[in-house]
Amino acid sequence: MHEPGPPGTTSVGESVELAPRSPDPDGTYEWTVRDAPADSAVGEGPIGSGGGSGKGDESGVGDGSEEGGGSEEGTGRGEGDRPEDEPEGTPPVLVSGATSRSDAPVLRLRPDAPGTYVLTLDAPDGTHRQRVRAFPDERRETELRVAAADLPVDDDAVDRVSLMWAHNERLLARDRPERDGDDWVLETRVPPGRHRFSFVANDDPGNEHGDVVEVPGPGRPRLSLDGRVEDRSDAESVVVLTADVEAPPAAGGGEGG
Repeated sequence: MHEPGPPGTTSVGESVELAPRSPDPDGTYEWTVRDAPADSAVGEGPIGSGGGSGKGDESGVGDGSEEGGGSEEGTGRGEGDRPEDEPEGTPPVLVSGATSRSDAPVLRLRPDAPGTYVLTLDAPDGTHRQRVRAFPDERRETELRVAAADLPVDDDAVDRVSLMWAHNERLLARDRPERDGDDWVLETRVPPGRHRFSFVANDDPGNEHGDVVEVPGPGRPRLSLDGRVEDRSDAESVVVLTADVEAPPAAGGGEGG
């Protein structure tokens, strides 16, 4: 079975993975964006061709057609670093996932505009549709700063520093803080809330210094689910789910909700 699963949600600036549920190593797969918000770079050309295709070339971002508006390879920055007014060279909407296959069955959708993205997956058992709803960009400018003296390595022995956190999938060498006086600093954009991060000296996980940054503004709602099994005399037992939603916590003294 290759059906990619239920509709997904994300927000501009946050990527979501797209993949067949059980890919066949001998099969061939192709993702195509069939519909996208009018403000999306994908929407600038014929949907389903050009930059809207996920039939990966070496960069995994389509066939390089100019119509797609997003055919260049993505930059080496993290998910949270893209400015709102970024000019030409904007990272593509479809990016190949962590596979070595030329047909890129696993992709990451990086919405560049709020709205609904409709994609199709051509798989050995037919064509499947997937919808992803992207909410407006909620990221805010923030600065990550760590004193050089706080790193677990002598200052004169530090050649380079990596940022490692959930927003770059904890991958070393993707985001590089720069030296600013006695500190290592990186400017980025992330949603409101508390975010744990680490600066890693010389790309060695053993040289990690952890810290927390708090971005002002309302956080995301807290959702909890409770389930119970109800026995009914006139029918089979059923599972009942109850959702409890709390107002988002406020960070930095802002108001929640």
